Amino acid sequence: MRQPIVRRLAVTLAAVALATLASPVPAKAAAAPTWWKPTKGLSWQWQLSGKLDLTVPAAVYDIDAETVLKPILTDRFTTCKAKGFDGVEPDNVDGYANDPGFPLTAADQLTYNRRVADLAHSLGLAVGLKNDLDQVTALAPAFDFAVNEECAGYGECGGLATFVKAGKPVFHAEYDLATTRFCASTAKLGLSSIRKRLSLNAWRQPC
Repeated sequence: MRQPIVRRLAVTLAAVALATLASPVPAKAAAAPTWWKPTKGLSWQWQLSGKLDLTVPAAVYDIDAETVLKPILTDRFTTCKAKGFDGVEPDNVDGYANDPGFPLTAADQLTYNRRVADLAHSLGLAVGLKNDLDQVTALAPAFDFAVNEECAGYGECGGLATFVKAGKPVFHAEYDLATTRFCASTAKLGLSSIRKRLSLNAWRQPC
């Protein structure tokens, strides 16, 4: 039996100084690049540890592309593109709401996140917004999909409606809640929900 075609996403850590993308990405003289634009309702698998299990019946696989953080995001994204990935999911893009170790405002974060998205698109890659629910409305136009952890557990899933209304998928995972406690409600919202273990190995409970 033929295996279904799956799309691959790369996780990339974005915990670097804002100066990394201080200069705008230069425009290309050639035609504007195209990138994968996923649709809502896709099934997905999220695995960041252990040997990759490609037998999981999911349309989208979100996996880690490398084990070492590249110093420059451009190099990281280019590497992902060269390896055949369709999109990237930059991590740690809500540092302003935590303690990154240096001054970072919400406005700084918006600028940085949009430039990350622009960089991915300039390389022909789709890009996903990881968490950062407080800035979803402002950032949804720049991103192609969202990845969220535990919005049901924290009662925050409604904040992702902007993506769903725009026809963009929300790949959502819960760790502590049983699927019976969130699948019905997140399905009504249009989220692609699964339950995972914190280790993010191959184990998965889809809705």
